[in-house]
Amino acid sequence: MTTLGERIKALREKKGLTPERLAKKLKVSVETLAAWESGEAQPDNKQAKDLAIFLSSTPGYIQFGVDNAAQVRTMFPNKTEPEKVALSSILFMIAAMLFFVGAAGIIMLLVLTATSMDALSLTSYWLYFEDRGFIPTVIVFGGIIAAGIIVGIIALIRRKKDKKEKKNNHAYYF
Repeated sequence: MTTLGERIKALREKKGLTPERLAKKLKVSVETLAAWESGEAQPDNKQAKDLAIFLSSTPGYIQFGVDNAAQVRTMFPNKTEPEKVALSSILFMIAAMLFFVGAAGIIMLLVLTATSMDALSLTSYWLYFEDRGFIPTVIVFGGIIAAGIIVGIIALIRRKKDKKEKKNNHAYYF
């Protein structure tokens, strides 16, 4: 297996680029490029991506000597694919919180109303709320519930997109 420096030098020579010309394209010094090619230093992730672009290669080949992400994952299983929380999971948590806060608020108003009233008809609730000025509060809690439902729907749509993206993902993670 070749070293990083050997791969960079071989690709540079294959493209017919001089060290000076490649260093200029990468916006690094000739000394930095020489250090990469000799193995004294290594390019960072952005520089490896830029090298891959200018040398018509892939970051995986530049850094690890392999051409696809699956090979990189088997070589470095804990370093190539960062753990990430799916956006849809976060949205589901937000939706649940909004829904339960809104529902708890409305239930609290209903319980407070029921304990201070004799009749429990819907009309009497409405009149009691109206007399006490609770209508704006009910509207706010209803809006919170509606926001929770909307965020939940967005989360479902995003989850579908995440699953599709995960299925079709061939990107490099370094």
